[in-house]
Amino acid sequence: MVIPFFVIDFFAKQFYVTHSERVLHKLIGISIDSETFLKSIKNANIFENLFPFLSNVGILYLALFLALAIFTLYKSNKKESIFIFSALSLLIITLAIPKIQESYPGTGIFFSSSRLYLTVPILLILSLYFSFRFIPQKPYLTFALLIICISTITIKNMNIQEDSEQVFLASSFPVERNKKLIESAARTRILINEYDLDLVVNTTFSTIKYVFDSYAFNPLMYHDMEKDSNVISVNLDGDRRTWLFGESENCTNILLNGIKVEPSLLNNFDHVVISDTQLIIRNNDLKVSELFRRINWEFKNTHL
Repeated sequence: MVIPFFVIDFFAKQFYVTHSERVLHKLIGISIDSETFLKSIKNANIFENLFPFLSNVGILYLALFLALAIFTLYKSNKKESIFIFSALSLLIITLAIPKIQESYPGTGIFFSSSRLYLTVPILLILSLYFSFRFIPQKPYLTFALLIICISTITIKNMNIQEDSEQVFLASSFPVERNKKLIESAARTRILINEYDLDLVVNTTFSTIKYVFDSYAFNPLMYHDMEKDSNVISVNLDGDRRTWLFGESENCTNILLNGIKVEPSLLNNFDHVVISDTQLIIRNNDLKVSELFRRINWEFKNTHL
């Protein structure tokens, strides 16, 4: 019965052996490490911002799961107890895996270790349901819980706009509003139509905003114009869509966003200067990687 699953697993992994350009993260830091476990247990913020109202006591999740597991075992609800104990065991194991505990200082909620534990509150809700579903509930208790839920949601969201602004300002992680993304994508689309572009190359060296432009263009514009479906938008300084570098090699009309090029290096290329941060190269007959080499840039994924 299990043999087909092993076969599928083998071929799934083999795909990344033969298509190494699609590998985003190598298997580093996923082994169990005792030092990481001890460090995680001592960290009160391990589930930062995931506990209602009190953002720095997420470690209580472990105690709550343990209490519910013991409670269901005491009530002889074996299946429920196995489920909660399994969830707790898996949660504890993750505390010993360095990759899961990876975070970057100063990024706030955007790159904390708790980003990988977003399902823990839902898991707790399921565990609570499994623990108390066989206990008769009074109608007034259900009504009281509903009132509490509505009240807490209302209180938590009373100043959500101001709170969001504070979160954005306190984080070194780049943040952009949807309106700005749409406007930027629309401006890029105008250039694509005007110059029949098939490749947009963005850089983060000039400004971090080009990261958003690169990832957002196709999702925002693909549905709107047939031409955009053939346009590749890629980050020069590091892109998780690693395969785009290979797919871009034969492009002919290219927009460079935020990429500074010495004017003398452009003498042999048909080009149009749009602005200080935008340059178009037309009728390119070189491989794109070779083109970039000639203008002193490297067209490949150098950072992830």
